[in-house]
Amino acid sequence: MAGGLAWNLNRRLRHFRDAVKKRPVIGFAILIVPLGVVAGVVWAMTGEDHNAKYRVDHLWFYDMNTKKLFQVNAGTSPPIDAPSGKPFEEKPAGVRAYVYGCGGCGDTFIGYLETNHEKAKEIFDQSEKHDSKTLGAARKMGTYIRAVDGEAWVRPDTQEAGNIKIGIVNRCGNQRAVPCYPRG
Repeated sequence: MAGGLAWNLNRRLRHFRDAVKKRPVIGFAILIVPLGVVAGVVWAMTGEDHNAKYRVDHLWFYDMNTKKLFQVNAGTSPPIDAPSGKPFEEKPAGVRAYVYGCGGCGDTFIGYLETNHEKAKEIFDQSEKHDSKTLGAARKMGTYIRAVDGEAWVRPDTQEAGNIKIGIVNRCGNQRAVPCYPRG
């Protein structure tokens, strides 16, 4: 019986091969249809609705005078004028706030604040005119961070900045620190 089954399968495969030789469209269709199905599944899993969930339209900023968060459109470079309307240390009081939650965004906290030197801000505000090398150099030379309760702004590549960021991880303990953004 097993020999008959193998012979029958072999005969059917030869018949299939002959049909493909006579009509190459059949072979092409057999190849394309499964690929199309796989592409459709991938598109459905990563399509517009899925990506919209992760698109960041707004960022958190922090008013250095009132110590309150406010939201601005993504792409805004700090410092900016804050809702308090007053400068902070002779500069605009609105700085970027990196907000986190432990394991999710239900209970959030400010991990650190970020601002830019005025020359770096000029470059960031006109980012469409600059290449990635120029933007990277501006970030390296002109971006500063500090803890919310910190006294001094430090460059992000310093030990002090590393300690601020380690504090975020430590605060969350065994949960992952998740970046959180305004909704709407």
